[in-house]
Amino acid sequence: MTILNEKIRLAEVFLTVLEKNPLRYTPLLRKCMNSCGSPHKFNYLLKCLREKGYIEPVLIEKKKHWRLTDKGLRFLRGLT
Repeated sequence: MTILNEKIRLAEVFLTVLEKNPLRYTPLLRKCMNSCGSPHKFNYLLKCLREKGYIEPVLIEKKKHWRLTDKGLRFLRGLT
């Protein structure tokens, strides 16, 4: 599997988890760890998806959660 294919596969896992509902960092990390393999890869992907505008932080009950954006949802739909 090429590096690009791997990144797209991980992005799909990440965005699919967030499609259901916004999550805080730790629950999101737990749900994605089996696919990502390491916290380092997870953090890299989190940063990359945020920079591209596919996910965004939101405050829910004064706590930071990660949410899928409309752009991220369109990207996810394009992958499936």
